[in-house]
This record gives sequence, structure tokens and C-alpha cells, in this order.
Amino acid sequence: MLSLGSPGNSILRINGNLNRAGIGTDVPAADLEIRSGNNINFPQLQITQTTTGEFGRLRFKKLLGQFWDVAATHGASTIVDDRLNFYNSRTGTQIGFNAFGAIVLNNSAVTSGQVIQSNGGGTATAWVSPTNTLYNATGVVNAGLPYSADGTPTTI
Repeated sequence: MLSLGSPGNSILRINGNLNRAGIGTDVPAADLEIRSGNNINFPQLQITQTTTGEFGRLRFKKLLGQFWDVAATHGASTIVDDRLNFYNSRTGTQIGFNAFGAIVLNNSAVTSGQVIQSNGGGTATAWVSPTNTLYNATGVVNAGLPYSADGTPTTI
């Protein structure tokens, strides 16, 4: 066991018997535990990417090589280029957000007025242009008519 700090107040503790490391804790509850009471100015973990135009990544990897990344970057020139992505090694960016809240879904940016359509399990979700047909569990409520939030037809 390696411990930096004082008993009960470790800065870093590595326990080889348990294969655990703790930062700010003497008794890590996971393979790596970071414990602190810091605020937004002092995060518990910081990843700094030093290559211009690249993403900082937190990677979740399987032994077979597949992985998911939570990746973030800041645009060199404008805030529009700031991105947070959820990236899959097999299929690319599944969902991403820019600093204004715009969404990228399945590597495809939204066109104004589109909505997200679920295509069921095993099929990619997609951006589609909405129709003015409202459906409920039993079928079409009012095809082609304006409707209110509760699904009842309205008149103009």
C-alpha cells in the first residue's frame, strides 16, 4: 500500500491488494475513486487536449476493441464549433450538442423545423420533417387537420 498524506486524510492512496486507488479518500469504493467537495472552479477530474482541433475524450472500452467516447472540443474561432459528442467506434457520433444546444444525431445535423423520429430498436433514429397528422395508441386522431395539445381537432 502506498499512501501520500496523513492517516485518515490521504491525498492519494494506492492499495495493491484490492487493486484500488483513491484520491481524497483512504477507502476507495471503486477501482479509482475521486472524492472532494470542490465547486465549478475546481473540478474533480479535468481532461486537457493539447492538439488544436482535436477532442478531449473519456473512453469506455471493451477488451475486444469496441469503445464509446464522451468527447468535447472548443472551436478555435467561434462558439458554434464547441461540441460535446457521444461517439461509438463502430458507428461514429450518435448524438452531439454545440454550445447553443443544437443537436447532431447519427452524424447528421438538424434542418430547421425537423423533429426526431424513433424507428424502433436496432434501427437508427432520424431527423424528419413533421406532418400535421396526430397519432395516438388506437390510430389517427385527425389526419390533416389542425389540432390542439390534447389531440382534439380545432377550427381556424
